[in-house]
Amino acid sequence: MRFLALAALLLAAPLAQAQASFGLKGGLNTTFFSGPSSDGLDPKLGGVGGVVLRFDANPGFGIGAEALYSQKGARYEDPRSAEFDETYHFDYLEVPVYARLAVPLGETLDGGVQLGGYVGIPLRSGGTDLDGDFDVNANTDYGALLGLDVGSGPFYAEARYSLGLAQVTDDETLFLDLPAGQLPDLHNQAISLTFGYRFGGGGYGY
Repeated sequence: MRFLALAALLLAAPLAQAQASFGLKGGLNTTFFSGPSSDGLDPKLGGVGGVVLRFDANPGFGIGAEALYSQKGARYEDPRSAEFDETYHFDYLEVPVYARLAVPLGETLDGGVQLGGYVGIPLRSGGTDLDGDFDVNANTDYGALLGLDVGSGPFYAEARYSLGLAQVTDDETLFLDLPAGQLPDLHNQAISLTFGYRFGGGGYGY
């Protein structure tokens, strides 16, 4: 018990001195599926954006958390028919949490490396084909993330790679050519490019 109390105090001490900032960000996702069922599927463009909260314990280390609307999915084009085009939509309320290591790049320029994880709560899932829209049941997503950012003053740009570790769906009707009883084995992957603006921060970070 004493050890846990001491650990909590050691963690709380730098956070008590942390510079807090709030921000907004938005940009584009390039998303695709990985896994045995992803053969023949192409990347899909989507939007991503939301709010950012960050605590900088010192000029070199911070902790960030975000709430984002993130559009993911993939596309399928049948090489035997130029008219056949199927798109899979999976939109999430995504909550990334990460540690950020900052690197000074100049007097007013700052860069950072992010490492952490995320949870994605499904908001909309389905697809579009020649017959119109269809529904797909989506699972809660979770995974790891690695990001790079660069900023000057309150403005910054960020590139991030997200690797999903959960099955996107257990809906066996997603691909009609799967063997009976076999579930699609798909995982989300995304490369995001966003631009943001921060309020506050007291001089730490960007």
